[in-house]
Amino acid sequence: MKLPRVHQPDRYPGLYVFDFGEYANVGYTASEIAMLLAHADYCDGQAYEICRVDEDGSLYLQGATTFASQAEEAMAFLRSDSEKAQLDYQSIVSKAESEPLPCRAELVLTRVYDYQLSHVTAIIYKAVDAVMVSRWLVRTGFGGGDEVVCGADVRAQVMSAQHIRIASRTLPVISSYLDRGIAGLIECIDQPLQR
Repeated sequence: MKLPRVHQPDRYPGLYVFDFGEYANVGYTASEIAMLLAHADYCDGQAYEICRVDEDGSLYLQGATTFASQAEEAMAFLRSDSEKAQLDYQSIVSKAESEPLPCRAELVLTRVYDYQLSHVTAIIYKAVDAVMVSRWLVRTGFGGGDEVVCGADVRAQVMSAQHIRIASRTLPVISSYLDRGIAGLIECIDQPLQR
């Protein structure tokens, strides 16, 4: 598989390469890979996650197999103190405003009773974007929560009736990372670098 050299290496980890067979393109989001694999013309393609890119543009790839584009997960930062939970919420908002996320995500602040860590700040995102959200949190230096839990079951708990929603908002996304839809993907299919 022949890949193009990338010129801004820090933009590509967490994105994907799609091997169409005769050629491969670099820079898809996980959601876009799911759309390509669901399309009859591209269902036999192979997807690879970009794990690392060297300064010279060399890509380090890992095979990727699971793309359930609609499933959602949450990463929840649990606190026993409501003020600290509010600070977690505001910190994530501030970080997202200065460095937008590489995927769509919703931030919620909830309160649940009958639990010691009853104040919850949670980021809800598509399951296929979990790595991108985690890397964004590390890159921005966020370290909230007395305890951190994540997964599809956490998303279900955060959205349940037991959780009283205090605040929520959609977080800013890097505009070039917004999913283009299948028509937009097909329109750009001849471009080796997608981003």
